[in-house]
Amino acid sequence: MSMLDAIAAAIGPMRRQAESLMVDLCTVGRPGEPVMDPETGVVTTPAIEVYTGPCKIQTYAPHEQTPEAGSSSPTVQRYSIHLPVTAGPVHVGDVVSVGSRRFRITAPFDKTWMTAQRHYVDELTTVEEA
Repeated sequence: MSMLDAIAAAIGPMRRQAESLMVDLCTVGRPGEPVMDPETGVVTTPAIEVYTGPCKIQTYAPHEQTPEAGSSSPTVQRYSIHLPVTAGPVHVGDVVSVGSRRFRITAPFDKTWMTAQRHYVDELTTVEEA
């Protein structure tokens, strides 16, 4: 058996193992077309559901950010969201909701022999969402 054959045979069980660690439930939404309410004039952008199912939130490196105001350097935790290989397709800009937390996908993901999709995300705050 060649190395390629061994990997091909093992990738299914490896994906199932990765998915068994995805104990959170999330919904991935993509901003749709803006819609204006004719009675109020309020414009909303409804989300198109891309995926709902298991996921895992993972931190990978804290980093300092330059504050826009003030004299401190807050440390912000970086995150990735792990999704099953079959989820999506998921795109940069999509919003992932996990309970009351929301994250925006910030980078594309592609990999040979992937066992899970691992998307870099930024956690959204009330100010960023407005």
